Amino acid sequence: MTRGGSGHFDGGRFAPRDGAGHQVLLIRDDGHDTAETFTVSTEGNGVLVVHSAEPLNTFTAVGVSIEPAGGSIQRTGEIVLLGNLMTN
Repeated sequence: MTRGGSGHFDGGRFAPRDGAGHQVLLIRDDGHDTAETFTVSTEGNGVLVVHSAEPLNTFTAVGVSIEPAGGSIQRTGEIVLLGNLMTN
């Protein structure tokens, strides 16, 4: 991608949620963009490729929130993971 970016997300120990999914949040100082949603296995593992219209190095952190199945345009649910975003 010339203008955007993509990255690999590999998470574990998430609690499976009936009727809800997990959504990746790409966070910057002035707000966040929502990215793809994912479901987790019965063991709590989830893997996906995250795509962004903006370069990933413009974001400072990544989070995961609980959202309705299919995701939300803006975060509505609890953030269950939050960490610094490392880009190469």
